Amino acid sequence: MKITEIVDFFKTSWYTKTGLGAAIVFVTIAGIGWHESLKQTTIGLFFIYLIIGLVWGWMRRPPRTSKHKIGFLVSISCADDTTSQQLQEDFIRPLRQLMKSGKTGYAFQFINLPQFLAREVEDVEQAEAMRIRTRANFMLYGNVRKRLIGGKSTHVIHLEGIVLYRSISELVNRDLATEFTELLPRRIHISGENDILAFQFTSEWTEIVVRYVLGIAFGLSGELDYSESLLNDSLQQLANKN
Repeated sequence: MKITEIVDFFKTSWYTKTGLGAAIVFVTIAGIGWHESLKQTTIGLFFIYLIIGLVWGWMRRPPRTSKHKIGFLVSISCADDTTSQQLQEDFIRPLRQLMKSGKTGYAFQFINLPQFLAREVEDVEQAEAMRIRTRANFMLYGNVRKRLIGGKSTHVIHLEGIVLYRSISELVNRDLATEFTELLPRRIHISGENDILAFQFTSEWTEIVVRYVLGIAFGLSGELDYSESLLNDSLQQLANKN
């Protein structure tokens, strides 16, 4: 295998368990070849394995929501790099800009999980575990797949949502999470003919829903001024679409 092929492999697979295993095998083979003494090789490899494991674990840590910020976590996995890049440009980036706009935009911290972590979130239990790790209040998770529908290449987007606001009861949180999910554009088919506009519409729709649900949460917790600002931002966004 050529050096360039090895480098390309680790660029794409380093963050996975396969990449970690490959790194250990590579170091083991190289270490045995460099040292004649088996004892020295074993001790040296042990410390190298330890360093590799620590670095691998540290680089895989998801970002965390800062104090006094409202964490909005996005975890959407894609089947290939081309789809991932298009998702970033046409959905994630516009959604980030929308969340940071308006009078309440300063309060949000937008966290977009890299693909190697997003691919590990496949159900609500894994999503909740990731939300806890990032300390986010909102989480949007799901996947994007390419399918042939009606003879056309189509992006099929599946989205789900989680809400947790600590100042209100668990029962109310569940109700808000249900409403958040019901209002989200949960399953969307986007053909290649209008994909940019459709992705943009989906990001705008999601942003309005987040502010609306969060506005209700703040209102229920007694923070009426901030609740009003969030709901006014939602109304303003809707008015701008008319």
